[in-house]
Amino acid sequence: TSPDNPNPDDAWVGTVARNYAGTKTSSKTRALYVFDTLELTPQWLLNMGLRYDHFDTDYRGYNANGSTAVSAKGVPAKGQDTSEFITGQLGLVWKPVDNGSIYVSYATSATPPGAMLGEGTEGNPLGNTTDRSGNLLGSDMEPEETTNYELGTKWDLLDQRLSLAAALFRTEKENARVQVNTNTYENVGETRVQGIELSASGKLTDKWQVFAGYTYMQARQIDGGPLGKANDGNQLPNTPNNSASLWTTYQLTPRLTVGGGAFYVDDVYGSVANTTMVDSYVRYDAMAAYKLTKNIDLQLNVQNLTNEVYYDKAYSTHFANQAAGRTALLTTSVHF
Repeated sequence: TSPDNPNPDDAWVGTVARNYAGTKTSSKTRALYVFDTLELTPQWLLNMGLRYDHFDTDYRGYNANGSTAVSAKGVPAKGQDTSEFITGQLGLVWKPVDNGSIYVSYATSATPPGAMLGEGTEGNPLGNTTDRSGNLLGSDMEPEETTNYELGTKWDLLDQRLSLAAALFRTEKENARVQVNTNTYENVGETRVQGIELSASGKLTDKWQVFAGYTYMQARQIDGGPLGKANDGNQLPNTPNNSASLWTTYQLTPRLTVGGGAFYVDDVYGSVANTTMVDSYVRYDAMAAYKLTKNIDLQLNVQNLTNEVYYDKAYSTHFANQAAGRTALLTTSVHF
């Protein structure tokens, strides 16, 4: 069956059997933080923040029959990972005029293994995954430690009808976590992402709104650490050099608003070795919103308007994730 154009009438001749294999993971998070802004003068503002985090993650791997899995060395696939750390943020804002500001920011953060499982934004780096020696991972995995630097400016022009923003940024990560094969995660050395972000939004007329954004990112492996130097200088996986968006809406009548836009994402590699890649793509979206009454709104969003076949994520092997085709979403909002 073609994955691009499957036939729903194809006969299926397989069998169904219950498979209990998998990993059960639970996490507990405790945090304490304080944040404040000091007005040194009407033109100078100082932002400060400090945060303490404590993570406890328990995991257990299961075989197909439901019993606890073991590694190649016969070690049960269960255990606990505990991480705690202190991070902070420091920023300075200068407002030379009422409608403009310039800021500089320094911030740190840390992400322990398994911290983002609940959000579905990462695979499980714990469980019955092993290192290259067959040892179970968990307590061996170090938190990813991130340092972010940013210099930017924001301006409101044309009687606050147009907002412009620009920022230079650099994000450095230590103990970056990568999946080196199907069942193995490892901490590597240092990665760095730096670039520029530009955006503009505003009302060209009382009925016409426009938003435009562009980001350039230079994402590189700086030090491969335990994985060696072979890929130092290569582009990081699934991080495009260029991305851009353009979105506009127009109020045709007091009740009806229509809009549309385009989103561009550059080529991305699937591995830090830069041996697999998926092509760039442009996706077109559209929307229409209607105020049915003063309390009820209807909105129709159509994503991937042209039904373009494209891939939004690459992997280190031959696999790539095909994005959704044309998708329509109808939303009803009720206001009280």
